Amino acid sequence: MFDAVVVISLARRPDRLEAFWGRLPADWPLPRPIVVEAVDGLLEAAPAWWQTVPGAWGCARSHHRVLEWAAAGGGERLLVLEDDVTFVADFAARITALDVPADCEQLYLGGQHLATPAPVPGRADIVRGTNVNRTHAYGVFGRPALEKLRDWVGAPDWKCRHHVDHRFGELHRSRGVNVYAVRPWLCGQAEGRSDITTRTHKARTW
Repeated sequence: MFDAVVVISLARRPDRLEAFWGRLPADWPLPRPIVVEAVDGLLEAAPAWWQTVPGAWGCARSHHRVLEWAAAGGGERLLVLEDDVTFVADFAARITALDVPADCEQLYLGGQHLATPAPVPGRADIVRGTNVNRTHAYGVFGRPALEKLRDWVGAPDWKCRHHVDHRFGELHRSRGVNVYAVRPWLCGQAEGRSDITTRTHKARTW
């Protein structure tokens, strides 16, 4: 299903990476995650057009970095994880059994639907996304999709205040990418302090 898995993690938060490894299922059936150092928004200045918090800039730049790497040959079927991701107890069995639609370009294993998803005929385990939020667990399939998402996130001016997941959501709403989501979710987010909002959040699955 995936030929590469990455986990994005800030170098100054080794506690989060350690916790990620502790939550990784013992029967993990996918390639071992490659650690990609997150861009630290407190250290890299955002451009003048960026209107939200530094942590969100670092997050956007981190996802762009991963998509650049994959599009350059890192892997054409890529699973992107953030280091606060959690996994359901039967993750290995469910991900192994999942039949990804042939036209899928982006697949969310966890997230939050900001618009009602569309049913997929004959499928109870997957829906078509129309505006999916959160970036703690999503897959990208094929070089054209990697390049499309890379260019979308890497555009020089988003014109308005955004986080990277909202930026993806714009593409979903315009049907610029074929996006699907598993149902129910395979992944959530762990309790802890967010490096974007600087607030402490409880464990969440939407």
